Amino acid sequence: MSFANFIFTAAEILRTDKPLPVQGVKPYFNYDDTERKNPAGAAVSVVIPARGYASLTVKVPSSTAYKTIEEGKGYSASFEKLVAKPYAFRTEKGSINSGFSAIAEAVQITEMDEYL
Repeated sequence: MSFANFIFTAAEILRTDKPLPVQGVKPYFNYDDTERKNPAGAAVSVVIPARGYASLTVKVPSSTAYKTIEEGKGYSASFEKLVAKPYAFRTEKGSINSGFSAIAEAVQITEMDEYL
């Protein structure tokens, strides 16, 4: 079985169904959009408290969530149908680069009452 065949659901990877603190939101672009003119969606980076405050960046195709973020405010995010797959590959220098690639069908971003 290939490492890439492991797929984790939101419950398994996030260990909660509560909204997560947002570290950042930015547009992401497909590899073939070399001029970076047409965002393919939003990349939402969240903190996962139940995993030692690890961070995870989730791609949300067709989302324009990056347009709703204001500098200096705190936000939380909830995802619909999030799945994550592990990856690992050897870099040019011989070290191993590993992590999770995550994608969701939709994201809801809410302003938090107090900034974490």
